[in-house]
This record gives sequence, C-alpha cells and structure tokens, in this order.
Amino acid sequence: MEVKYRTDIDGLRAVAVLAVVFYHAVPSLIPGGFFGVDIFFVISGYLITGIVHRALSEGRFSVAEFYVRRVRRIFPALILVVSATFAIGWFVLPTHEMQSLGSNIAGGALFAQNFVLLGQIGYFDVAANLKPLLHLWSLGIEEQYYVVWPLILLLVYRWRLSALHVALALALASFVACLLVGEAAPQYAFYLPGTRAWELLVGSALALWHGGNFLGRPNTRTSAAISIVAALIIAGSFWIYSPSFRDPGWFTLLPVLATAALVGCSETVVHRALSTPLAVLLGLISYPLYLWHFPLMAYAHILFGDNLSAPYMLVIVVISFPAAWLTYRVVETPLRYGKKRVLTKVVGLITAMALLGCIGIAAASTGLPQRLPREALALEAAQDWREDKALYAAPKIVILGDSHAGQWEPGLRRVFHDRVVNASMAGCPSLLGLDVWANGLGKGNCAPHTENVFRDVISKDSVEYVIISNYVIFYVTGIVLGDRAQPWGMALSNSNATDGRTIYQQAFKATVDALLKLNKKIIIIKDVPELGFKLSECIPRILVGQRRSVCGIESEEYRKRVQEFKLYEDELLDAYRDKIAVYDPAPQVCDEHFCYATKDGQFLYRDSHHLSAAGSAYLSRELLAYFGQKSEIGLLPQDHARSAVP
Repeated sequence: MEVKYRTDIDGLRAVAVLAVVFYHAVPSLIPGGFFGVDIFFVISGYLITGIVHRALSEGRFSVAEFYVRRVRRIFPALILVVSATFAIGWFVLPTHEMQSLGSNIAGGALFAQNFVLLGQIGYFDVAANLKPLLHLWSLGIEEQYYVVWPLILLLVYRWRLSALHVALALALASFVACLLVGEAAPQYAFYLPGTRAWELLVGSALALWHGGNFLGRPNTRTSAAISIVAALIIAGSFWIYSPSFRDPGWFTLLPVLATAALVGCSETVVHRALSTPLAVLLGLISYPLYLWHFPLMAYAHILFGDNLSAPYMLVIVVISFPAAWLTYRVVETPLRYGKKRVLTKVVGLITAMALLGCIGIAAASTGLPQRLPREALALEAAQDWREDKALYAAPKIVILGDSHAGQWEPGLRRVFHDRVVNASMAGCPSLLGLDVWANGLGKGNCAPHTENVFRDVISKDSVEYVIISNYVIFYVTGIVLGDRAQPWGMALSNSNATDGRTIYQQAFKATVDALLKLNKKIIIIKDVPELGFKLSECIPRILVGQRRSVCGIESEEYRKRVQEFKLYEDELLDAYRDKIAVYDPAPQVCDEHFCYATKDGQFLYRDSHHLSAAGSAYLSRELLAYFGQKSEIGLLPQDHARSAVP
C-alpha cells in the first residue's frame, strides 16, 4: 500500500517545537508552551502505529527492521547533541553538576531519563534550567512506548482482537492512572510512561481508525470546522494555561484531543497553512531543534546567570535554528536515509550510544574532578556537607532550628564533641506549634518534630544550653536574596494569626518561654549575611572568566536587605534582653565594604546562605571567643571559650 506523505503533520511538528522552545526561553511569553510535548506524543503514536498496523496487515512486519529504523531515526542527532553537551560540561561544570549531567547522559543513552529524573525533582526543581539534558525525559517516554506497543499490536493480531478497542481501553486505563497518581504524586504522573501512554495511545487509536493509511478525512464543511476549532484549542491551551491546572491531567485533554482532531482531518485551510514551505522545513528539523535548544539555554544560565533577560534567551533560540538545520542535513539525513552499509551504520550508532552511556556512568560516579582548577576544588570541598544527628546519652548543648541552625554543628562539635546534639530540621524553624510549607505543599511534620525534640532531648537534665537559629528573614518575607519570591506559608496551632511576622513572633515567644521554664540557657544566633549569588561566580570559567572580582556581597547591599527586618528582629529579641544571649556573626564576615564568602583561601559558605564546614568552624571559634569576652553572661564555660580562640 502506498503511503501518502502529509506535509501538514510536519507543519504541526513545527508548531509543537516552537511552542516548547519559546516556553523554555521566555515562559511568560507562552505559559502553556510545554503542551508542545503532548502534541509530539499524539503525532508519534499516530505515525508509529500507522506504520506497524500497515505492515502487520500486509504480513510483512519485522521487529528487527522496526528497531533498526528507530535507531537510524533517533540515534544520530541524539549522539551528536549529548556528546557536545558533555564536551562543554567538561570545561564549565563543577563536580556535583558533572555528576548530575553524567546521570542524565546515562539516562538519555538508555532512554530512561524520565526514571532518572524521578530520583531528582526535575521540572519541579528551581534548578531545572541548569540541567542541560533534562528535556530528554520526553524522548524516554516515546522510546519506552516504541518498545512495548508494537509487541502488543503483534499479539493483538495473532489473537485476532480489535486493535482499536485495545488501544482505546489502554488509553482510558492510562488516563485514569494519570489522574489518580497525579493526586498523590504529581511528579510520578509527569514522568511515568504508564501515566503518559494515553497521549500516544490517542494518536494510535486514530491511526487504527484510519486503517494506517495516514490519509485523514477529506475536506468537508464538517472537517473544516473541526480543524479550525482544534487549531484554536491548541493555540488557546498555550496561552490560557494556569499553574493551578495539573499537568498531565484534565486540562491536558484539550491539546491532546485537539491534536488528534486536527490530524484526523486533512486538506482544509488549516492544513494548507501547516503545509507552507517554512512550516514544513521547521517540522523537518523539529527533532534536532528540540535536542539543541535546551542544552544551549542551560549552559547560558550556567555561564551567565540564572536570570537572563528575554533578549538574551531569544538569541539562544536564534542560535538553535542553524545548529538544528546543520544536524539535519549533515548528520541525520545521511545516516537515516543512506542506502550503503546500513548494518555497519546501525552497529556503529549502537556502539557510540553505549559508549556515551559508559561515559555518563563514569561522570555520575566521580564527577571527574581531575579536570577542575584549584579554586573549583576548594568550592567542592566547601560543598561537601555532612551533618551528625546522633543523639548522645548526656548532651549539654542542643542546636534547634532549621538548616541555618544545623550549619553550626560541625564547628561546635570540634569543641564540645559528643556534648552537642544537632536537633535541627531543614525547612523547619523548630518553634513550638509552628508548621511551615513551601511550593503549595503542606509540610506537616515541623510542629511534631519540635514537640519530639522538647520531649525526648531538651527535657534531659544534662541539657544546659539551647542554641536557636533560623532563616527568619525568609519565613517572614518569603524572599531569597537574588531570587524571586517563593510560595511560602506558616500556621501556628492555637492562633488565628495569618501574618507571617505575627505568627513567627508568637511561636518564638512560646518556645523561649517554654525553655526558660525548663531552666535552659538560650543562645540566639542571628543569621549569616545572605550572598545573593552562586559561589561558582567566584571561580574562573571558560568563556566568561571570573565574574566577581570580590567573592562577596557589598556591605551596603546587605544592610539595605536587612534594614527593615532588623527592626522586627530587634523588637523580637528585646523582650528577652536580660534572659537570653544573642550573637551576630555578620561583623566577623563583613567590613565596611564587603561581606565575604571566603577567608584565607577557604570558602566560608557552601551556597548563597549556608555556611560550609570551614565557615562553621571559623565562626564557632568567633562565637565562643565572643562569649568568653562577655563573661557576665555566664553561658558557656570559660575554658571552652578560651580554648576555641585561634
């Protein structure tokens, strides 16, 4: 049976890839642009099923031939882009980022990137735009479908079942699973092939309905109206999407079914528009364009900063087009359509992909630190963070708070050893009755954690001191310096307060009062200055050099940041001025010009607002020296204070 090439499908591919590319470049420009991936899923299901169905109907289907064609279609451009991504990463990525890239290379080579990302946060992570190969998750979904679905069709034909009915039943089951899993674990619904298969199965069902001939329904008034409505729905889904809509979910039905409706018709005014030469050309290069655009954008963010403006990102988009066209002409076309030495080419492609997978595994295991300059290795050492949460029999000092409290544990343990218990919990202020949540998800375990610490640890007779430190400015403002506002909320049991400042003040008072009632001595450590930039900016990088002549934040900028907050904090602490001790580490890292992230060649910070182990040790010595000089407070034993001074 002769197969008709439909130029309008290439035009639809162009729409899909442009939506995705511009969404990644400027999300506000096309907030639902990621639905382009869902359009690809429908098209892929339609085309692959049509090919397999037709071959089965004619009694000439070969599993080996099918997968050889898949290798020749998918591998050439993917090998080139992944290799280039690794080569650039060799020069610009620190160890932990190279480890992440290595995992993604291995995941991409095995077409299992979606499963790799399930072990991370993926699109739900604020650092998603710094993962050059994150976008390969969708390729993994498609290839996993290509492995399973043709085999299912083969069995369906052998058992003389209705392939269309099987496709529809599986699509319904997959969609129901998508909704159920999405309620409990949205990231799993996003990445699992079983919860995404319904989108490809919609295309598959359409192909089976068409009998695998790709002709579509001829132009009639009905099909013309359907095509126009479908095109409007696809366009609308790009711009009316809201983060309140779960994806994949009910809203995803709109672009998926609209795509199926559009593909199901043909020869209408919409299809003629999609068949223009430019649209067809963009459709032909859509695969390499999809592959190239995200690594280029990710490396732009890595080299030049997270918050690149729209014009810069659009420049990256422009660069992606010639890269995609050259890949299509020079790499894809010869290896996909060349008639000579086909077996040699296929074996070579599989070998190259396997080699990339091995390189990815090696990079993931070590991060390949031997390639890094001395400054980068120093930062790597600073970011090697390990906390000791062991509960000793007779602790003397308890560290209470969030990760900004836990950061003091390495330094204090050098002096007090097993007399220190780190009872902090990342993301939890650890104040009585206080619960917090971020990114729209209730954390739910902050208040119980604090109650358990009071009951099981602080109540011990051996405990004399409780050190409290928290990322207070973030909890009451919801803003990270140098970053956008974060969705953040707090609630206090037995309180109707809704304002973050009031809630934190009430929780702080309840906690301090409870500690004083237990006759515990309280030390409040104010937060370290927030840097507002990535520490990697202090390290020379290829192409951009060292972006900061001084590894620190200007003192004036820091003072402006905390000016209003300082009034709130001082009021909070003044109520207990004669009952608690307060230490401010800022004077130890700031002078009149800068607050420094390094001292004597060592990084004091491990990120923009957490101390490194070296920073913890240095400031802990300063803290103990400070209390040694403030002997009238009588909080810490003077022998410990003196021995800690360098």
